[in-house]
Amino acid sequence: MEITESTALQVGPVFQHLVLQQHLVLPFGTVGDLLHHLQQADRGHLYLLIRGIRGSYEGITLEAYLRAAQESVFLAAEGLYGLKRASLQGDGLTVSVDITPALEALQQAALQPQTACTLLLQPRFPLQDNEILRIEQIALFADVA
Repeated sequence: MEITESTALQVGPVFQHLVLQQHLVLPFGTVGDLLHHLQQADRGHLYLLIRGIRGSYEGITLEAYLRAAQESVFLAAEGLYGLKRASLQGDGLTVSVDITPALEALQQAALQPQTACTLLLQPRFPLQDNEILRIEQIALFADVA
């Protein structure tokens, strides 16, 4: 799904101007917050949007996980194909991931609503010492009618 202002409403935390080398762990609200956003979504879906990914190397696969207490739910593995060209000639790459199944898994794990959630982003394979990914924005969106 393409995330635009006419199709989605920004909810939850927003992070800007990030640098990733080995991994990035971000506070992502609570289980209760995320489930509330999911219930409020018109079409019942929440999307993680990672916008403006830039780097100077190809062949990087970015993995995303949602963690709460002892639970860790895989969100996606996205190959960042065309990263170098998109970084040099444009605004970088944008990835959107439907995180609804992950939230449903957390809900079935019967976690307390106040349980803190974190978002973990990491490359599938370690980056070289001089490699980094720059990320313009990470945000959560709910679909709207």
